[in-house]
Amino acid sequence: GRGILHYSTGDLYAGMWRDDLSDGKGVLKWITGDKYIGDFVAGKRNGRGEMIYSSGDRFVGQWRDNLPHGQGEFLSTSFHYSGSWKLGQRDGEGRMEKNGDVYEGQFLKGMQEG
Repeated sequence: GRGILHYSTGDLYAGMWRDDLSDGKGVLKWITGDKYIGDFVAGKRNGRGEMIYSSGDRFVGQWRDNLPHGQGEFLSTSFHYSGSWKLGQRDGEGRMEKNGDVYEGQFLKGMQEG
């Protein structure tokens, strides 16, 4: 079903529930100002979603076990990356734009590789 949970920390989850866990479409807002809008499975960010950070940075793409994993795009004031992610790090084929420079190619554990 659908419901809202107000955590004692000040965080809030509003969305679908199953077996006492967030599961389905939902929104998780942290007291820090960060916000995730998207899919949840068994209480974790899994599937497609968007994370909007209080800094203005944001990630849009695929998630697994609360981390960017699969295809996604990270936009910040200092750089823009679109491509493959593995367990929260740039990993695989991608494109990075930073300070006017553009790198297209392989990444490994968050670093340009190849």
